[in-house]
Amino acid sequence: MIHSFYHPILKTHSFRAVLFLSILCCLAACDIKNNKIEPQTSFTKIYDNGDFERAYYPLDIRQTADSGYVVMGMANVENSDFLAAYLMKIDKAGQFKWEHISDRFVNPVSELIGSGNSWRFFCMDKDNLGTHLVQFDATAGIPQSVAAFEKLTYPLAASAVPGGNLVLYWDREDKKTMKLARLNGNGIGWTKGYDIFEDVEKQVIEQVTHRRKPQIPFMAGATAGGQLYFNGFNNFKLTLTFVSPNDGEETGVLNGTRYESSVSQVLPLPGGKFAVSRYKEDGENVYSPLADIAATGTATAKDLPGNQLPELSRYARVAIRRGTIGGTNVILYASDTKNGQIALFAYDETTGKLLGTKYLGAGNAFEMGGITFTQDGGIAVAGRIFVAGRFPRICVFKLSPSEAQAMIGAAKE
Repeated sequence: MIHSFYHPILKTHSFRAVLFLSILCCLAACDIKNNKIEPQTSFTKIYDNGDFERAYYPLDIRQTADSGYVVMGMANVENSDFLAAYLMKIDKAGQFKWEHISDRFVNPVSELIGSGNSWRFFCMDKDNLGTHLVQFDATAGIPQSVAAFEKLTYPLAASAVPGGNLVLYWDREDKKTMKLARLNGNGIGWTKGYDIFEDVEKQVIEQVTHRRKPQIPFMAGATAGGQLYFNGFNNFKLTLTFVSPNDGEETGVLNGTRYESSVSQVLPLPGGKFAVSRYKEDGENVYSPLADIAATGTATAKDLPGNQLPELSRYARVAIRRGTIGGTNVILYASDTKNGQIALFAYDETTGKLLGTKYLGAGNAFEMGGITFTQDGGIAVAGRIFVAGRFPRICVFKLSPSEAQAMIGAAKE
């Protein structure tokens, strides 16, 4: 793997030059044997802009029409309690192209939606606290609102679903209600409230301002069969709730234990199964790559069978993707380890067997931000590195097809 360092705004300071060289040497030390790989096939990049007051939080990465990548996340800004929506574009070799920090849109709550050069995501308006669907072109990068929903205050999660979109939000007027909105185009099809039975204003405000550590794993989506779901506050607990696509009426729940022990990520799979991660009561993580969860009835998250991952950070953020590595359909989990690395776990989609693992980053603290399968059969991972242990910056790892295949090769033999 070729390891290199790039910072978009070049400034000459001898201290920083020595610091960057030390990081580069640390990253490159273990993988010199792989330096014959073409840069666009495999690379590691760290992006710094020389602003010691700025902190970055990558959330998602996707490949663009020109084989480059766009990273969506957040950045802190002056005179605001909210983190601004942040976008960065790099080319296929990882070279920086542009970045944008929004002066209006904050708190992105969805993954990137789209393909090619046209991308969308849901976020919050920092002034009226309502929900916006914004769109940007990967060649320019300035997001513009394409739909505003001012009554959907404090958005917590959103996603594209068949025939429209889904937004999970908190009703600032009725402080004890969590609501789900089904969007049809630029309009609202229906909204439905779910009783929390207690005031969660403190948790919500800390969530949207990112003062809460760890962040609560709110999410929303649709199963392969069209059933809608959300992971949010419901009946005193953080619960995975299944609802009817017609009116949002509750059909089933997978209960957590209060707000700490619950599902942390879920990916619906064909055939009615789910790839799930969950927290135990002590914050340790359990993966269930082929879980059976009924969209009707009542069950409890802690009863899901699975494998505990003791190397992962307590209450770790998790991303899950489906894709193909070397002709094998896999479920790929990405998360953070207790020793400051990004961990990838690849499971066979048919059997649920663990095919292999890979750990990214060394010498500094790293955190997972987002993952995507690439057009050439590899994997791209956006993460956060703490330069000198203090300055949160974005990094991108691009694994070549051969590196991705090597991750599962030993298990396949």
